[in-house]
Amino acid sequence: MGLAVFFGCSFITFGPAFALLMFTVTDSPVRVIILVVGASLWLVGLVLSSLMWYALVSLCGGSDPNLQLQLLAAVAAVAVFIQEALRAASYKLLRFFSHETTHAALASFVVKGGPTLSLQQKAFVSGLAFGLMSSAFSFANILSVSLGPGIVGIHGESSHFFITSAFQAMMQSGLQVCWSVLLFSACERRSWARGVAVVLSHLLSCGLSFLNPRYCLSLLLQSVLLVAVVMWSWVEAGGRGCPCLLRIGGRPLTKVEAVQYSALRSPVEH
Repeated sequence: MGLAVFFGCSFITFGPAFALLMFTVTDSPVRVIILVVGASLWLVGLVLSSLMWYALVSLCGGSDPNLQLQLLAAVAAVAVFIQEALRAASYKLLRFFSHETTHAALASFVVKGGPTLSLQQKAFVSGLAFGLMSSAFSFANILSVSLGPGIVGIHGESSHFFITSAFQAMMQSGLQVCWSVLLFSACERRSWARGVAVVLSHLLSCGLSFLNPRYCLSLLLQSVLLVAVVMWSWVEAGGRGCPCLLRIGGRPLTKVEAVQYSALRSPVEH
C-alpha cells in the first residue's frame, strides 16, 4: 500500500511539471541553461530562509508550539519576499542576456545558430525551474514517509494527507510558472501595481497552507487561486480567448494563436 501511495503521489506532484519540462525545455540548450539558473536562484532563497528560521528558533526557543507557529508564519512571509526578489533578479539577469550581442555569443557557445527566446519563454522556463524545485523540496520528506511503516489516520488524523499534499505541491509548481510570467511582464512594463499583485497572490497562497489540516478548504481555495492566476498570466503573455473553447466552438486557430498555444511564444510581431 505504501508503494502505491508513493508512486501515485509522485505522479500527481511531478507529472505535469515534468511533462512541460520534456516537451518545452529539453530540446533547447539555452532553455536548459535558464532552467539551471532559475533552480539555483530558488536554492539560494531556500538557504536564506532556512538560516533565518534557524536563527529565530535558536534565539527565541522552540519549546512553545504557539511561538513556533508564529515564527513559522513570519519566516514564510519573509521567504515569499526573498523568493520574489530572486525572481526579479532572474529577470534582470535574463534581460541582460537578451541583448543581441550577448545572446548571440551565448547561442554560439551553446549551439551554433540557436534560436532567440522571447521574454515570455524565458519567464516560463525560469518559473518552471522555481516550480520543480519548490515541489521537490516541499514534498520529498512526505514521499519518504509515505513508504511506511504505518498507516495515515490510525491515530485519528486525516487519511487524505498524502493525496491533498500531492495536489497542493502540483498546484504550487503551476503557480510558480505563472508568477514568473506575471512578474517578468510587470518588470518589463515597469508596473509596480502588477508586481505588488504578484507578491500578494504569493502571500495568499502561502497563507492558505496554514489552513491545514482543513484540507478540503485549503485545496479548494488553492484551486480557485490557481485558475485565477493562470487566466491572468495567459492574458499578460498575449493570449486571446481559451484554446479549448475555441476548438469546441468550431473556429480554427489563426497562425498567431497556434504559435502561442503550441510553442509558448509571444505573438508574432508584424
